[in-house]
Amino acid sequence: MQQIRLQISPPTLPYSRELKLSANVIVRFTPRSTGVDVVHKQGFVYILSDLFLICEKLDLATSVEGPDMRLCYPPLSGKVLKVNEVPDQGA
Repeated sequence: MQQIRLQISPPTLPYSRELKLSANVIVRFTPRSTGVDVVHKQGFVYILSDLFLICEKLDLATSVEGPDMRLCYPPLSGKVLKVNEVPDQGA
């Protein structure tokens, strides 16, 4: 796995990026290519003014000296997102 440093507001960005929402989530999806469920139980989502980021919290034991989250997938452009309300299914 390649480590990269993600800059949310790089100095060369010609506009100001805003945080719209951040939340702890469980991310679950099934890629069409494999048909195998992928689950991120310690997921964390950031919705910025122009980006959507899916991260995963790292165990404290592995992140003492390093980052506390990892980016699971490349950032998605906010202009490709579609938001739909999901009816409450009860807990």
